[in-house]
Amino acid sequence: MLDVSVGGYDDQLGWVGSENSRPSCWVSNEVLFPRVNVGSRGGQRIEFSRDDFRLVDSRRVPGARVKRVQFGHAGEKYALRQSALEGVLPFEPRREAMVPGIDLGMRTADSVQRVISLEREYAAAAAATSAASYDASHRKALGAAARWDKVAGNPTGDVADAIEVVRQAIGQAPRTVVLGAKVFAAVRKHAATLEQIYGDAGQRLGRAEDLAKLWDVDTVAVGRAVYTDEVGVTSDVWGKVAIVAFTEVGTVEAPEPSFGHGDRLNGLPVVAMPYYEQQCLSWIYPVVEEWSCEVVGEDTGYLLTTVVD
Repeated sequence: MLDVSVGGYDDQLGWVGSENSRPSCWVSNEVLFPRVNVGSRGGQRIEFSRDDFRLVDSRRVPGARVKRVQFGHAGEKYALRQSALEGVLPFEPRREAMVPGIDLGMRTADSVQRVISLEREYAAAAAATSAASYDASHRKALGAAARWDKVAGNPTGDVADAIEVVRQAIGQAPRTVVLGAKVFAAVRKHAATLEQIYGDAGQRLGRAEDLAKLWDVDTVAVGRAVYTDEVGVTSDVWGKVAIVAFTEVGTVEAPEPSFGHGDRLNGLPVVAMPYYEQQCLSWIYPVVEEWSCEVVGEDTGYLLTTVVD
């Protein structure tokens, strides 16, 4: 599980910026799209290609010019999107809840941030599960018999193959695996996987940390987030996929060829000073966030689709 940081309105400060106000099952920023703080709403990022791992003969004879190498190149432009919502807190419940330990204003602001965070999670999943985000050799749809909810399925083999494809492409082994909720539900009780973890299938269920150890990665994250559409139908945000990725952003001085960036404008999100609206007898809590979730390296990830029925 990932940590949860909660922010909201503070009577002394007027506003509070929250790192991330969202359930621990949401994976967009911390896992596939690590947060990258940016100072402007648009610009051009540094990206990597296979040339950054080219073998170079650095030998030099006396008097000859010294060879030069350059890492990274000016990549695609980015543009942040602004999300702005206002939470409504009617006068009556706020007045009735004025007891120690209850702050409905903060709860209202926090709930608005969670709505925006779900929007960001949905956008991240849409980008990460799109075939267009990957090189053609970095994606595979599993056939019916090979799916992970079938006896003949081979989760560990499929993940190992995906890791090797990425390693061959960027020179570093990916350390992150993201599973849709239904995929995790299948793999954690797959007989072959349980035998690999525990030595026997038994009646146990595999845990995410057990899978990470088995697959030799740092993180196995499960996308458990759901959303409800306009007609009331609830669906999984992440679907029936497994994603293997290298996700270390690094620093400005030493950037890394990360799969994705979760760009966020410095100092945001903010919960602006609430105001009272006489017409509806309610306090209004405005929340503003500026962000983007973008795949920046098609060679740094591998997408497995139709992983379960």
